[in-house]
Amino acid sequence: MKNNKALVIVFVLLFILVVLAGAVIIQKQYFSSGKENVSLFYVVHGETSVQNNSLSIAPEHIHWFTNRPVRKAGKMSADNLVDLWNKDFKASPPNAAITGSNVSAVVEIDQATFNNGKLNFEYGVIYGELPNGDLGTASVFIDLATGNDVGQQIYIHRNAIH
Repeated sequence: MKNNKALVIVFVLLFILVVLAGAVIIQKQYFSSGKENVSLFYVVHGETSVQNNSLSIAPEHIHWFTNRPVRKAGKMSADNLVDLWNKDFKASPPNAAITGSNVSAVVEIDQATFNNGKLNFEYGVIYGELPNGDLGTASVFIDLATGNDVGQQIYIHRNAIH
């Protein structure tokens, strides 16, 4: 009888330890102190043109936003996007959806530069067409850069990205 009580106590204590360990893991994953895993998305909007597999945008604005559960957003400069490009996209170029009244396509974009007020990307078409010439005002939705540690790789503060 004594052994059964001891066994029950051991199982109850193990159960409590497992539950507490799970709670700690969940708390660290979802309620950490500003160092969450985030996925960043970018939207570049402006006059767009295409010439020989080069996409050029005169950005009126560039927005960024994160995926759930963090839900942050803001604006950034073209220079800042190019700087982040070299950190986040260089090893694995992102996909982008380009949409406007004269265009609808999905591409892989690479080699971001900012010269003479224009963002320039090399691209390869995945879906649709990008005809050479002026495409008018369009939006380019760039998929994701993942920051494993917002405080280290991509710092988000007061709706500004650094």
